[in-house]
Amino acid sequence: MKRKDIVDIKKLIKIKYSDEIWQEVQGHIYSHRGDPITFYPYASQAIKRLAEKGLEIYIVSHRSKYGLKSAEKINILRVSQERIFNWIKDSNCSESIKSVIFCDTYQEKIKTLSFISPSTIVDDLYQVHNDHLQNNAEQKNRTFNILFGNSLPSVHKSNKYMELISCNDWKIILELLIDYYGLR
Repeated sequence: MKRKDIVDIKKLIKIKYSDEIWQEVQGHIYSHRGDPITFYPYASQAIKRLAEKGLEIYIVSHRSKYGLKSAEKINILRVSQERIFNWIKDSNCSESIKSVIFCDTYQEKIKTLSFISPSTIVDDLYQVHNDHLQNNAEQKNRTFNILFGNSLPSVHKSNKYMELISCNDWKIILELLIDYYGLR
């Protein structure tokens, strides 16, 4: 299933049914321990190539310990950790990733990003990009932001400290970053 399909399914469920039903579906997704999940095509190749070019790669995620609704007794943090670490091992990315950080809350994720001070952020939540900019406005560090798999909201206004593009293809993200940092 493509990222666009997932985003469309999420929107459809929330519009046709409710956010509460989406939370129920999400609980099943995050707590499922069946077949290994497939990460985005070309993500591991992009991570390896960017690391080879000298970029430090961090994976920063915010995940509640327990799910919502029917998954409220399932430790979805542990499931997420198992999935990501298995993917890193299976895709031979362990030498390419400097650190994997699981934050308990969204605010902790924003603080962690401020501490790391990355030159690029790839995240599927527009609010992460916006909040990171707001928290670091006084530092005037330019961050290249990629909104993964979602369209830019109509309220977004680019400025000289935050360049934001929307993309859902890791092959394109790799090329964008190689060009942006002059790594050819």
